[in-house]
Amino acid sequence: MKRRLAGVAILGVAVWLLVQVMGSVLGPHVTATIHVGGLPSDAVIDREGNLWVTDLDGGKLSRIDPATNSVADVVLSVVGGADLWSIAFGEGSMWAGVSGRLLRIDPGSGKQLAAIPIGVGSVAFGAGAVWVISLGDDPYAGIQTLVRIDPTNNRVVATIPVVCPCSVAADDSAVWVAGSAGAVGSAPGSAYAMRIDPATNRKVAEVDLPPEVNLPEVAVGAGAVWVAYWGFPLNWGALTGHLVRIDPATNRVVANIPVRGANGLAVGFDSVWIATGRSVVRVDARSNAVVSEVTMAGGGVDGVAVSEHTVWAWSDTGSDAVWRIAY
Repeated sequence: MKRRLAGVAILGVAVWLLVQVMGSVLGPHVTATIHVGGLPSDAVIDREGNLWVTDLDGGKLSRIDPATNSVADVVLSVVGGADLWSIAFGEGSMWAGVSGRLLRIDPGSGKQLAAIPIGVGSVAFGAGAVWVISLGDDPYAGIQTLVRIDPTNNRVVATIPVVCPCSVAADDSAVWVAGSAGAVGSAPGSAYAMRIDPATNRKVAEVDLPPEVNLPEVAVGAGAVWVAYWGFPLNWGALTGHLVRIDPATNRVVANIPVRGANGLAVGFDSVWIATGRSVVRVDARSNAVVSEVTMAGGGVDGVAVSEHTVWAWSDTGSDAVWRIAY
């Protein structure tokens, strides 16, 4: 029996090594397509490696089990099918924005723990707090706020004015908001990445981005701040994708990397991953070079999340697909 078990163990190791070798030979490639029955708008990975997907159309929050590559359960169905937009994970909870509320959800039971009345455009967790871009009553007015929520009591503890914000990201040392006044029809030249000190809730730096920036997405990781954006050339040429690298030590742009598009952004394992609209591009964070691209069949690619040896991508433009990519 011991000899048989040893043989099984050796076979298991051999299979694992084969998978690793084949992955190295093939490069990044799609290993599963999961249909969630809605329009995925955002997704986040919890500490157990589960992928949580929000539904832009049907108001569902679904959990994908990475062991089976299938929807394990629908954790939440919002009454009336209201849109579920942005989502983040922190302090052992899921934080999801829906129709003028930020919901706090227990990932273990799926139970709603709190509903904070606030309009949510983008949400992030970092420095022990939840950070929400609040669009207010008129999202086209230009001036909105970045709201800080204390997870110990689910209350708003600070509001910070920002102009035409598009996305927010945070870690333990700083909160970053990326925005572009051009996104609401203003003159070019007003795109920015704003750095906020979570110790004081005040702006400490504002980095000017190229004037053609439109709809920027911001992420933090691999020793840098990253902003992916669609470039709308001042000569009204074709839209182009770009990835900007900001050095947090100097708060300056140190690289501007052309990519195919810029619908979504994630950072992990010395790489930056960009959803381009039809593919997922990998940029090496050490060299600032594009090193691979995976094209998805049957739909656009609008968002991306990353965990160890896995990239998740999804579409919110007519397809209910979530793709799992090995690298």
